[in-house]
Amino acid sequence: MANRADYRTAVQNEVDDSSTSAISVINNAIRETYQEVAADISPYVTGDVKEEVAVTSATVTPTNSYEQITDVRYKSSSTWGFLEQVTEEEFADTELNYTGSTPSKYMVRGNTIILNGSPTTGTLRIQGTVVKVELDDDVKVSIVPDRFSRVVILGSVYRFKAYEDNPAAENYSLWYQQAKIDMLLQLATKSPIIKPPLYNR
Repeated sequence: MANRADYRTAVQNEVDDSSTSAISVINNAIRETYQEVAADISPYVTGDVKEEVAVTSATVTPTNSYEQITDVRYKSSSTWGFLEQVTEEEFADTELNYTGSTPSKYMVRGNTIILNGSPTTGTLRIQGTVVKVELDDDVKVSIVPDRFSRVVILGSVYRFKAYEDNPAAENYSLWYQQAKIDMLLQLATKSPIIKPPLYNR
């Protein structure tokens, strides 16, 4: 798998600029492009992660930072029960007066899960897509498969040329978008997203 230095070398070759001033712009372009691409492909290449957290109150903070939470379950002893996600408005309208100790619903606020009722014991199992680490140094490794490195390179060149107000940015933007679509189609065909079961089924 590539890292930022690999992408930077390819972008520098493409734009024919290895100056010190260009490096900063290229690094920023790589970081922005990578975050965008990583968010699109993560369901196919990394999938969801699961964690279990002890419940000591109705407010639970997961260990991981999630882009999206896809499944939350609770157990007080041995059986996992599915929890229904509701919006903050629904939670305020229907759940604030619920006083039971076994939660049945939850809402998400930032990276915090708020359960209905007043559970003080039990375990919460959280499943979702975690926030991807940024490529902000030359050590971290990209999750983008090497065969799709060109997508990150095209997107980074597009951003670099847009920063320079170069008319070629428009072409690179089109090539980047098309390459990203082709990549997602290939990944979707070979690696369908496995969705969590609903209501314990």
